[in-house]
Amino acid sequence: GQEGTTASSSAVVGGTDEAAALHTTEGRGSGSLGLRMLLVYARSMGSTPFVLFLVLSVVAEIGTQVASSFWLSHWSSDTSASSSSHHLPVFALLCGIALVVCVVRVLGSIPAFLNASYFWHHEMLVRLLHAPVSFFDITPTGRILNRFTKDTDMVDVNLPASTLWVVRGSLNVLSVFVVISVASPVFLCFVVPVIFAYECVRVYYLPSSREAQRLGSISKSPVFAHFQETLQGLSTLRAYGLTGSFAQQNLKLVDENQRPLLINAALNRWLSIRLQSLGAGLVLASGILAAASRDQISAGLAALSVTYALKVTGNINWLIRQSAENETHLVALERLREYTGLAGDDCQVSQEAPAEVPETKPPASWPSAGAVTFENVVMRYRPGLPDVLRNLTFSVPAGTRVGIVGRTGAGKSSLSVALLRIVELASGRITIDGIDVGTLGLTDLRAAISIIPQDPTLFVGTVRYNMDPFGKANDVEMWAALATAQMDSVVRAMEGGLDAAVKEGGSNFSVGQRQLLALARALLRQKRILVLDEATANIDVATDAVIQQAVRTAFPGVTVLTVAHRIGTILDYDQILVMDHGEVVEQGPPEELRAKQGGIFASMVDAGGRVD
Repeated sequence: GQEGTTASSSAVVGGTDEAAALHTTEGRGSGSLGLRMLLVYARSMGSTPFVLFLVLSVVAEIGTQVASSFWLSHWSSDTSASSSSHHLPVFALLCGIALVVCVVRVLGSIPAFLNASYFWHHEMLVRLLHAPVSFFDITPTGRILNRFTKDTDMVDVNLPASTLWVVRGSLNVLSVFVVISVASPVFLCFVVPVIFAYECVRVYYLPSSREAQRLGSISKSPVFAHFQETLQGLSTLRAYGLTGSFAQQNLKLVDENQRPLLINAALNRWLSIRLQSLGAGLVLASGILAAASRDQISAGLAALSVTYALKVTGNINWLIRQSAENETHLVALERLREYTGLAGDDCQVSQEAPAEVPETKPPASWPSAGAVTFENVVMRYRPGLPDVLRNLTFSVPAGTRVGIVGRTGAGKSSLSVALLRIVELASGRITIDGIDVGTLGLTDLRAAISIIPQDPTLFVGTVRYNMDPFGKANDVEMWAALATAQMDSVVRAMEGGLDAAVKEGGSNFSVGQRQLLALARALLRQKRILVLDEATANIDVATDAVIQQAVRTAFPGVTVLTVAHRIGTILDYDQILVMDHGEVVEQGPPEELRAKQGGIFASMVDAGGRVD
């Protein structure tokens, strides 16, 4: 059949520009998967000899079962007195071999399928961890959760079972046809049309079943996304009395997700009727041939052929169903593959720059001074969107404290985004101590800069882990940093001290305390560049004063870039940078800018000292 492809489009708000899409529409594969995806799955199990071992073990298992059936037929035709003593040991041996081969097959398949499960989850996780921020801007979280939950579960649990059953079922059906043909060679005349009829049914059924599975997988993502959004905004929904409307929307999304399942159930009923009809015809043909050949074959062989003809109905029905199930399970594998590098051009997850570039790796002492220069920097968050930084050019001498102010949307926070290469520049360059940061690996660059963001992130673990995740500092240094941030008394009061538990998102700390812990983390690192990205926007004046005092006294000789909301906190800085529409409109010492008649900074100070 046609090879599977992935189509993706974009949902656009207020226009048709694909690049300016609020989020992309989830890609939906098309065409047959079959052998192509099975080979991809087989390669993910491990080495080729291991896969061949699994196939050969199934062949050996089916072969011993057929051999035991022929031996039993031969035994039933032997009327001699010593037949039992002669045939029983051989029959028992064949059954024992079949049992041993079955156990070996099961035990041998477990490592292979575990390898495949680990491989796909690891490939997806690594790809997502190195995805640029723009990917998460246009990809709903529910879409990612869907792949890491339902699709991963299907690949872990359902796909291995259906793959084994397809292999076993194919060999079982082949063995049935062999047995019946040996007993009644004329039966071979019926084999070709019967196989053709079954294949016609399978080919007609499979595309509809596969597309229903694809629709079901895609429609599940909005359910995850809506549920997550509801949980995040639950307090707001309750305050405005909107819980009922959100519950109705959730039910509507669940209904949309259930429709493909209903279609699939109807398709299964359609398939069952046709498979049972074909199976009944096959049994009838085998019975007629056995009766017509009663003078040419033994009674035992005739009984064996009819028994296997009865068996073939169930075997073929099971094989058709499992092949269809296997293809629908491969849809989940196809969706996982779209989030890995194995998808090639069809991969939906782009990658950020490499963590390290050996050719441009800076010396261990870099940056030794901390001089920062922006040269004609142009940055946009995605292609097709407006520039947020426009030919931005300025220099910050080493050890200088610079306050950055401007109205909302002026591009203040975009400076730190550009400096840390969270978004790559469209043009221009940024240098630190003369080295172009665009040529460095991201790990080398980001390890050289400390940042205290507006919303500090704390991870589940301990205070020690959140302050020093790489274990480079000792307890004395940690307590000193906490004392400077005025958090030592809080941590000492907690059970465990430095080893006290931190809950998810740091929920057992207030917003101000989380900000002070971020300050302590920056104090431990002691880098030559410190960025405060609106670090005091959401905290009280007292906590703000603690942070500003630490910046003044605990970071001697450090280049400080502070995006500020409270003008009063940066009036003693060395330089002020006033931004508007992604450009520097004023720059200079605060006293000079305050004295400038009609200046933007002077108007901000006169307006009350806070920038919104």
